Amino acid sequence: MLVWWVGGLVGTIALSTVAYNLFRQFEWDTSEAFSEEQGERPAAAFLFTAVTAGVTESVLYQAYPIERLAGLSGSVVLAGLVSWLVFTAVHYATDRFSLQATVFTSVPALAVTVLYVLSGSVYVVVLVHATVNALSFLSQ
Repeated sequence: MLVWWVGGLVGTIALSTVAYNLFRQFEWDTSEAFSEEQGERPAAAFLFTAVTAGVTESVLYQAYPIERLAGLSGSVVLAGLVSWLVFTAVHYATDRFSLQATVFTSVPALAVTVLYVLSGSVYVVVLVHATVNALSFLSQ
């Protein structure tokens, strides 16, 4: 599990860094306002949110739907794609992110979705998601 966590963490951070630099190059919204808002919260509250989001989003957007959809469709790739698209649509529908910021947010979501499809472990995805969230707080 440690190898999956480290690999998932490195992959997610690398993909997010590439996306960030690409978005900044074109002056697209990277949800920095949302990140700054989150960074203003007390550390304990932010870390609590980082962990709970890591757990709930990993279960609701990766583990459960991918397993169910893969069972119904016979395709784990299709299940992962649908799961990722639903995650992205739900985040856009909240009106907390612009369309560009939603696309930016979908990049690490794609990384953890692929991680779940490859590893089959919700624990790994939860750890990567929570770690990335916590690191985003520390970078504020």
